[in-house]
Amino acid sequence: MNEGLLKAISQLMDLRFSGLRKPIRKNLVVLTVAFIRVLSAVRSGQGRLSLAALARVLPTQGTAHAREKRLHRFLKNPRLDFRTVTGSLATIVLPPGKRFCPVILDQTKSGSAQALLAAVPYAGRALPLACYL
Repeated sequence: MNEGLLKAISQLMDLRFSGLRKPIRKNLVVLTVAFIRVLSAVRSGQGRLSLAALARVLPTQGTAHAREKRLHRFLKNPRLDFRTVTGSLATIVLPPGKRFCPVILDQTKSGSAQALLAAVPYAGRALPLACYL
């Protein structure tokens, strides 16, 4: 399952996220598989998602500490352009040729940080496409 999932997500990233550099796409593939693993498993943490939980299931070799460091380095990478990521995600989610798509705006607070989220309806849920802090 893991190899097939990695290959499928990698092909999708190469096709739709071509505006990102190859190492960034590779790390996005690994992070996406980790998200799928965490969200499909029973977990504790009172419903919260932590970087440590993602690092534990990251499909890479090395110790748990090495996987956690890789995740932190990737998230702090200045070459990771979130606008390109959200734009590419929109091409996957939104049907081609559709002229009208509602956008949901929501302001939320997490701790002391205020955020403005933009999302589109997808499969009965709101899929976030942009976040401004």
